[in-house]
Amino acid sequence: MQKLTKVFTLAFGQGLNIIVNLLFLPYMARVLDYQEYGTYGQVLLIVSFIAALLSFGLPQIIYVYLANADDSKRISVFNSCLYGSALIGLVGGILLISCSSLFSLWFNNEGLTILLQLYSLSLLFILPFNCINSYFIFLNKVKISAIIAVVTNILKVGFVITAIHVFHSVYIAIFGVLLSEIIQLTIGVIISRKSIKFKFDFILIKELLKKGFPLGLTGVLGAGILYVDSAMISSIEGIKPYAIYRNGAIEVPFISTLYASISAIVLPEVAKLFQEANFDRILDLKKKVVMNSMMLTYPVLIFLLFNSHNIIVTYLGEMYKESAIVFAVFNLTLLIRITNYSDILISANKSKVILKIYLLTFCINIMLNYLLIVSFGIVGAAISTVISLFVLAALQLVISLQLIKKRLTDLFDFKMLLLMISLCVVLALVLKWIFSSSGKYTFLFFGGIYFPIIYLILLRFDFFSMDIIKQLIPKFLFRKKG
Repeated sequence: MQKLTKVFTLAFGQGLNIIVNLLFLPYMARVLDYQEYGTYGQVLLIVSFIAALLSFGLPQIIYVYLANADDSKRISVFNSCLYGSALIGLVGGILLISCSSLFSLWFNNEGLTILLQLYSLSLLFILPFNCINSYFIFLNKVKISAIIAVVTNILKVGFVITAIHVFHSVYIAIFGVLLSEIIQLTIGVIISRKSIKFKFDFILIKELLKKGFPLGLTGVLGAGILYVDSAMISSIEGIKPYAIYRNGAIEVPFISTLYASISAIVLPEVAKLFQEANFDRILDLKKKVVMNSMMLTYPVLIFLLFNSHNIIVTYLGEMYKESAIVFAVFNLTLLIRITNYSDILISANKSKVILKIYLLTFCINIMLNYLLIVSFGIVGAAISTVISLFVLAALQLVISLQLIKKRLTDLFDFKMLLLMISLCVVLALVLKWIFSSSGKYTFLFFGGIYFPIIYLILLRFDFFSMDIIKQLIPKFLFRKKG
C-alpha cells in the first residue's frame, strides 16, 4: 500500500489547496465585476498554457532518466533539468511580454496587456520549480511537495485578497500571485540545495530536451484540450460568458486532485516495473489504484449531478446561476480522472504515439468547440471538453493495455462498478424525492445522509480498501488501546 499512501498524501495536500481556492473563489466572484474577474482569469489562463508549451516535457521525462541513473548521475540529470527550465522560462517570459498586445487583440480585452506583461515573469519561477517538485516525488519526499504546495497557495490567496480588499487593484493581485511563485521556488531551492550544483551538462540538457520534446508538445496539446474552450468562449462570446463559464468549470476538493496525484506517484513506479518487464505487477498496481479511486470518486460525482444548481447558487450567488449547468457537465470528467493514461506509454518510450493521440484529440476538440459553442454557448464548450477527454483517455488506455498484453476486463471490475453506481443513483433519487419541495440549502442535508450511507455500504462490503481511509483520518484514531 506504499504507493497508495503516497497518492493520498499528495492528493490530500492538493485537496487542501483546492479547498483554499474554493473558499477564495466566492470572494472574487462577489467583489469583482465580470470585466475584472474575467481579465484576472484570462491572464492566468494564458500563462498556464505558455508554461505547458515551454515545459518541453522535462518534469515527466526526468522520471525516466532518474530511474535509469545511479546516484551521481541523478544529480547531473536534476541540475540539467533545473537550469534548462530556468533558461527556457527567462526566454519565454521575455517573448510573452513582447507578444502581450497580440493576446489583448485576440481576446478583445485592452486591460489584458499590462497584467499579462507583469505575470509573464512567473515563467522564470514556475518551470524550474516543476523540475524540483518532480525530483522531490522521485525521492519519495511527497509530504514536502504537498506542504510547499499548500503553504504557497495560502500565501497566494492572502496576497490576492489583500490586494483586492485593501488596494482595490487587480494589478497588485497579479503581483501577489507572482510573489507567491517566487517564494515557492525559493523554498524548493533551499530544501534541495544539497543536490544543486553550479554546473550543468549542455549535452545532457540537449538530450533531455530532445527526448522530452514530444512529451512537451503533448503537454501543449493537453493544455490546449483543457484551455481552448475558455479561449474560444472569450473570443466568440465575450468576457462575461467567459467569467460565467470559468466559475462553472470547477471540480471538487480532494477528489479532483486524485488524478494528478496518481500521475505523479505511479509514473516512476511504472517506469521501473516496465524496465523489468513486470507487466503483472503493473496491472496489479494500476487496478488497485483505479478501482479504489472509482469507489471514492463516483459517489461524489452522482451527488454533484443531483445538486449542481443549488450548490452553485449557494456558493457563488444568483449572479452566476448560469454556471450551474456548466458545473454539472464539466464534472463528468471525474469519470475518467482515476488513473494516469500515459504512464505505460511513457515508460515504453512511446512519446510519439502519445503525441499523435493528443494531436488527434486536440483537433477534435477545436472542431467540437467551434460547433458546440456556436450552437449551445458555454454549455457546448463544457460538452466538448468532456467528449475530448474521453477520447484522449480511451485511445491511450487501449494502446497501453496492448503493450502489457492485458485486457480491459483485467483492469476494471465492471460488475462491482455497476453495482456501486446503481446503489448511488437509487439512494440519490430517493433523497431527491424527499427534499424536492425544500430550499436551495437542501443539498447539505442531502449530502449529510447520502455520503455516510454510501461509504459505509462500500466499506462494509469491501468495495474499497480500509487502508485508504487510514490515510485520510489521523493515525491516532487507529491505535490500539492498552
